Amino acid sequence: MSNAAKLLAEVLNLSDVPADARLGHPPEWDSLAHMHLVLALEARTGQPLSPMQIVSLVNLNEIDALLRATGAADRTP
Repeated sequence: MSNAAKLLAEVLNLSDVPADARLGHPPEWDSLAHMHLVLALEARTGQPLSPMQIVSLVNLNEIDALLRATGAADRTP
């Protein structure tokens, strides 16, 4: 499981997330969970996310890209 999938599973309180996870799928990834994801990503990266970054985080690929871009891909929670 990728770091993005691990982080999302932790935020959603799930043991696993599907490889095609996206906002709304699984159903636990709702708007409130999305804000929890944003907070977890800000804690992991050590920097605030811009509004553009927040709205672009709609699937695991985008989360993974953000983690790689900020150098946080290999950091543990």
